[in-house]
Amino acid sequence: MSILKKRIGNVVLLFTSMLMAGVFFSHVNVADAKSSKVYVQAGVETADQYSKLEDPIIIQQGRILLPIREISDYLSLNVSWNQKTKSATLYGVNKEIKLTHGSKTAYVDKKKVLLDVPLQMEKGKIYVPLQFVASSVKQKVTWDRTLKTILIPRTYAKGTADQMTYWIKLTTGELFQAKTNQIGTKIGQVSKRFKTMREFEVEKIAAGTYYLRMEESFGMAGTSRNTGQVLVKNGKVLDEDSFSFQGYYEDTTLHKSHGNVLLTNGKQARFLDKNGKVIALYNLTDIMQKDEIYMVEHYNQRMLILREYASQHLIVYNVQSDNAAYVHELITLPESEREYLEQAGFDRNNEMVRDHIIFFNSIIDGVMTFHYKNKSNNMVNTYTLDLSQI
Repeated sequence: MSILKKRIGNVVLLFTSMLMAGVFFSHVNVADAKSSKVYVQAGVETADQYSKLEDPIIIQQGRILLPIREISDYLSLNVSWNQKTKSATLYGVNKEIKLTHGSKTAYVDKKKVLLDVPLQMEKGKIYVPLQFVASSVKQKVTWDRTLKTILIPRTYAKGTADQMTYWIKLTTGELFQAKTNQIGTKIGQVSKRFKTMREFEVEKIAAGTYYLRMEESFGMAGTSRNTGQVLVKNGKVLDEDSFSFQGYYEDTTLHKSHGNVLLTNGKQARFLDKNGKVIALYNLTDIMQKDEIYMVEHYNQRMLILREYASQHLIVYNVQSDNAAYVHELITLPESEREYLEQAGFDRNNEMVRDHIIFFNSIIDGVMTFHYKNKSNNMVNTYTLDLSQI
């Protein structure tokens, strides 16, 4: 197994698979832990991510305690604090954990459990025993003494909006939902399997209707990418789509237009209303007659602005005339800039910085404006194009 060394601050971390996790917390050396900069590794398979702890750890009776907010973040849990009873409750997928300040009695799914060390307060922050919380959600957390690293496997990604939380199980695509201070229960499944995603966006579209947007980048250079969208209404998945692609450039796909949400697999795009009804559908590969991945950057009833991902060329599609064209072929670019864009489009791997490409700005009375930073002098110029020309 190959090992990639990465230096963070004064500590050298070795990226390995979770199979090389190290020793259990029961063997942690207090002096080692307290004298080290401790990082948390949370990953799926070999897709590892490291996060530096924001607050110092507490070690008591050989047990590591971390701030409850950090533990809940790493383990994809929601937290509720009752100031009157000095008790904290963590909610996750099919799981409820309750701890009380100073008490060695905890409750997991309403069942009494005895703790080695109780919940504690330190400088106004709530600390809970990491090993107990992790094992309660069936996570095997380990301490690597050699690397001075806490290793936490990630099972779920989480997203929250308007007191509604969603979880996606990375390896299976199972989708769970819960209102505030409730246990997450399964409502469906998404087709995409994710690797490193920690959180995703959730937006309330209407009463009971939520739009989920997921994306992640992974791999040695972060050029492997997954993206997806889900529309949920009243605890039911109405529709979903996703796609994968490779490259340095991000997913620039819009999410909403005129109150409708976008679902796309990179080759087909459909706009849905809040009830899941398809308002408009476009086969993107038919527009330019090329089997490529396309990002939808702008949409109205008259036009689509697309970006051909591999080349990063911008495309205008006139919905009414059913015609499309590359923007760089129509606007009044200097010939040298047009030639540069054509050449760069053949191999965008040599152009990792997303500077010298054309960006759509606006459309007013049928006239579109675009911005482009010239390769020759790095000056940003504005160009116009009338939609009627297409």
